[in-house]
Amino acid sequence: MDTQIAGCGGATVFPGTPPTGWVHGIVVRPERRRTGLGTRLTEAAIAWLRSQSVETVLLLATDAGRPVYDRLGFTAGERYGSFPWPIPDPVGAEVRRMTSSDLPEVRALDRRATGEDRAGFIESLAASGWVATRAGAVVGFHLAWPWGGGPIVADDPATGCALIGLARRLQPAPSRGLGLPVTNDTAMKHLAAHGITADRYLTRMWLGTPPPWNPEMIFGVFNFGVG
Repeated sequence: MDTQIAGCGGATVFPGTPPTGWVHGIVVRPERRRTGLGTRLTEAAIAWLRSQSVETVLLLATDAGRPVYDRLGFTAGERYGSFPWPIPDPVGAEVRRMTSSDLPEVRALDRRATGEDRAGFIESLAASGWVATRAGAVVGFHLAWPWGGGPIVADDPATGCALIGLARRLQPAPSRGLGLPVTNDTAMKHLAAHGITADRYLTRMWLGTPPPWNPEMIFGVFNFGVG
């Protein structure tokens, strides 16, 4: 009997009010593509999210995967780009390591940017965190992944671009690219000034009513599975 895994997928719940869910990591072995397996994995992830009382389901779709999600009734929205990292600029902001006392402000800032409750992710990764402050208040943060990248959220463009510089300095080599929504005009202009253009794109898609968000505050994503 063939016991080889033919495909896999994942789903994550953010338990806000209302909760939101993300479908991610839908991968099918090349020889099993175009057999409907990707669709079935996606449907299974959606069903599990529905069982967790999630009404709004989101994902980031590759151009190759998007037809599957179109057929399942997902609505297409904003694009995300993956960019090479620019040469870091001077930080230009008060930046320090994140502490437990920063977490309430960090969670509130992230909620305002994404419209979702990602407190569990943030708290579990706070040891790798950095915050930017102004007059003692947290105005931005970065969670640095060991393999490079990680989310960057900021209250204003100068802080966001400064945190991009910090994230670049923390990068291991080789590193993953910088991911962010292309509707963040300030970040796009910052990258363009360094001669940086996207090497691939994904599309934010959803079932249900998407959470209100502020993409101009997002200067880096968790990963390309969960925006």
